[in-house]
Amino acid sequence: MLRELRSITTTAGLLLALAWPAILFGGLFQVSGSMVAVTKQAIWVRKANGVVVYARLPEQGELSAAALAAKYKLGDQVRVRAAEVIPRRSGRPYRELRDLTYLRAPTAAELAATLRSRARRINDNVLPLPAGAGPAPAAISDPLPAPSTPEAALLERARANSQRYLAALPSFTADAIQISYVSDAVGERGWREVGTLQSEMSFQGTVPVYRDTAKTGLVAYSDPEYTARAFPPNGFLKGVFDADCDIAIKFVGRAVESGTPVLVYRFASPEDGCYWPESGELNEQFYAARSGSLFIGKDDGVVRRLDIKAGDMPSEINCLADEHRGTWDFVKIAGERHLVPTSVDHVTWDARRGKLFRNSATYQNFRHFSVSSTIDFK
Repeated sequence: MLRELRSITTTAGLLLALAWPAILFGGLFQVSGSMVAVTKQAIWVRKANGVVVYARLPEQGELSAAALAAKYKLGDQVRVRAAEVIPRRSGRPYRELRDLTYLRAPTAAELAATLRSRARRINDNVLPLPAGAGPAPAAISDPLPAPSTPEAALLERARANSQRYLAALPSFTADAIQISYVSDAVGERGWREVGTLQSEMSFQGTVPVYRDTAKTGLVAYSDPEYTARAFPPNGFLKGVFDADCDIAIKFVGRAVESGTPVLVYRFASPEDGCYWPESGELNEQFYAARSGSLFIGKDDGVVRRLDIKAGDMPSEINCLADEHRGTWDFVKIAGERHLVPTSVDHVTWDARRGKLFRNSATYQNFRHFSVSSTIDFK
């Protein structure tokens, strides 16, 4: 009899799982913070430590986007209860809103932090400003200095060149050789090599697409569907020169990069200063402070190298390190000279394994692209 009951229970559970598009896999998640965004699909709430939590919304009812936008305002302090679910087909977990409770109006400091939040600027945010808050802050003024010195003039030239490069990067194909390393320590890293991945990489504008051709070793992650990649940091390059990013840049010296004389600049961006979020397991986001260096060709005003790393991050982001180094150079493709990424080095912390992973990729044999474009840096 007991065996039959167990069989019936198991069968019923299986049928229920198959019938539902998503399955509850955890208890109700609860968090309090500031309302920063509501779109048709989701709500974003900012915790006191700057982490932004995401939850999906139903299309209708008192928790729909229209209902929330009519009841709440930007900065309102609320308590969120959300179910942690996993969709039966995609397998990627997310949170689904179950209850939203108003706690109080924001303090001046909480409202200011909400207004600065990058998550507030997502597309289609329908959450209104509170009464008396005034208009949303204007875009941050251009952080670059006036070209009153040769160093400042070269920086301005590099910004114009980078904008043109990112806007007109041709489509092409290259061979990517990535070597992966692992370390058990964040401080003295002691890297040991774990594998090599050879890929054919196609650039479609600024977006690289990999296709594996050969692999040896573990290549950072044992799961082939979650192999860590080292991508050219074009997005970081764009952000450094974006007038909407809060970045301070200053000249610090001269050097030689791959045989090219360069001027070196240090830069820093505060928390919520630019569009470079770190993500948690259930799409939590944190716009960390960033700092790094630019290496700009002395004669041509072209960025030859970019180093950038994230500052301290809250524990729920599970990231003790996030560092990128990218290099660019001129190569000939079908007889034409183009500026392309030539290497990238990425260091990241994997909290689930308690290890650091480093992926170093070099790109070579640039060839065949379907969209041709000439970029002339003078």
